[in-house]
Amino acid sequence: MPAAFWELRGAGQAPCLPCCRRPTKLFTAQSAVLTGAARVTRVPQAEKSSLRGLDEKAYLSSKLLKAGEDPYRQHAFNQMESDKLSSDRPIRDTRHYRCASVHYDADLPATSIIITFHNEARSTLLRTVKRRQCGGMVLGGFRCRWNAKVRTDAKVPGYKQNKQKPLFNNDEVLLSFLDSCSVMNRTPANLIQEIILVDDFSSDPEDCQLLTKIPKIKCLRNSRREGLIRSRVRGAEVATAEILTFLDSHCEVNSEWRPQPMLQRVKEDYTRVVSPIIDVISLDNFAYLAASADLRGGFDWSLHFKWEQIPIEQKMSRTDPTQSIRTPVIAGGIFVIDKSWFNHLGKYDTQMDIWGGENFELSFRVWMCGGSLEIVPCSRVGHVFRKRHPYDFPEGNALTYIKNTKRTAEVWMDEYKQYYYEARPSAIGKSFGSIADRMEQRRKLNCKSFQWYLENVYPELKVPEKDLVPGIIRQGGQCLESWGQDTAGNSVAGVGGCKGTVSNPPVSQEWVFSDPLIRQQDKCLSITSFSTGSQITLEACNQKDGRQKWKMKGSFIQHFVSGLCLENQSSRVVTNPCQSDRPGQQWELLQAT
Repeated sequence: MPAAFWELRGAGQAPCLPCCRRPTKLFTAQSAVLTGAARVTRVPQAEKSSLRGLDEKAYLSSKLLKAGEDPYRQHAFNQMESDKLSSDRPIRDTRHYRCASVHYDADLPATSIIITFHNEARSTLLRTVKRRQCGGMVLGGFRCRWNAKVRTDAKVPGYKQNKQKPLFNNDEVLLSFLDSCSVMNRTPANLIQEIILVDDFSSDPEDCQLLTKIPKIKCLRNSRREGLIRSRVRGAEVATAEILTFLDSHCEVNSEWRPQPMLQRVKEDYTRVVSPIIDVISLDNFAYLAASADLRGGFDWSLHFKWEQIPIEQKMSRTDPTQSIRTPVIAGGIFVIDKSWFNHLGKYDTQMDIWGGENFELSFRVWMCGGSLEIVPCSRVGHVFRKRHPYDFPEGNALTYIKNTKRTAEVWMDEYKQYYYEARPSAIGKSFGSIADRMEQRRKLNCKSFQWYLENVYPELKVPEKDLVPGIIRQGGQCLESWGQDTAGNSVAGVGGCKGTVSNPPVSQEWVFSDPLIRQQDKCLSITSFSTGSQITLEACNQKDGRQKWKMKGSFIQHFVSGLCLENQSSRVVTNPCQSDRPGQQWELLQAT
């Protein structure tokens, strides 16, 4: 360890300051609470020896590419670039700056980390594992951690101000400092119960076995190819911690990636299933790229996962960028869940094969059976996203995905599964095995309907329009209609005497209710504000505009975001709090026959 001194302060004072004879950098020690006298405690020799049990150079060199070999062939990413990188390379802190000031409970539960893999590149697997282990020098019984984000008020020679990423005079200075940590970095050791590697029948058993020389790592090897789903269940069954963390085998965790942010959310409510923001590691040059903090998981009717922008109403309700984001589905590769809740829900559907669709099945089950899904923005994990699967599927990639998603649709999507088959006609007639046990599990859990899920969790998923029938919206002898423009040039909606018939009304009184929009030709009913008394106008239809979202609730026409109801006030329509004793809020939707 280089000659150094440590400046230790109490809570709320200056953070730990590692200095050499010529100070080079200043780190923040976010969660260290240091009181009383403290001394530098050297890492026990036994701990150092156990780390040195793994000869990293030998572990990696036996699988290096040969000259002229295609670096993408085996793993669908540039293995040559991956092999060049250190197993604990420094990466930029991509969190919002406010995350550094968030405080978490000191008694967070430990977690079992479960990583499944099949013929993973050794360099990416080792980086995934080492990023999980521990972080920081032991200081008189306290652990001081760094998040690789430098303070901006420091006056240290050689220091450069930058709020977004750490700047170092050279990488050797940083790496020599990181090498002095008690184990690797990034995760406090007390929060790791164990790291369970599930080797899904890889060609070389030593890919997994050699890593058990690293503390807390256990290796399970399947006797045949089982796939991610059954392998994760096997890992979960032997896990001894009360919290499970599932990770893919080609990840790199960022500052305070999991211990505080995600464990805190699960500790507060065991029915929460939480995922980090997933940053991108380039498959070509392994650059670490920050992902947007305004994304959530979504899908289309073919059960194809996609990242999508947070709806405007959810953005408006989030006053703090560190607040969790509700998400209809998770990507599935990286998440944290209470083990008892995981078991209660029925783990995974083990009749699914290899990979694909399990994230939808789990997401629907969590939401519909009493839980919730969140993305925690102060937790970030980098992931190598590949353009193809580097491994084989026994029945082929397409057929396996169809089987898995078809099981999901048949168990969880109720009458809405028709839209799955319309979007994925190749699934019609394909075998998908028995779902009797999964249907029984759903019945025992008393889960809600898929319609409830669409209305309360994912109203943005538009139900395909089928022969929409126009009609009128009536209140006694009066009908909702479009008026001319007001003095500001806005097209205004109001109420006037009904004209014509239900089958043949005037254009101004003809409406199409295409959930969640109320249309009149190319214009849609829209509020002008989210407050009581909002005037109602007609604007160009926009499915993503929260001001245009409505739902029929009995005889009410309720605005989806504000919760206010459409009301006739002396022929003028506005939004007011819903009250069943107000006749101006009672409407009939009559469609032509």
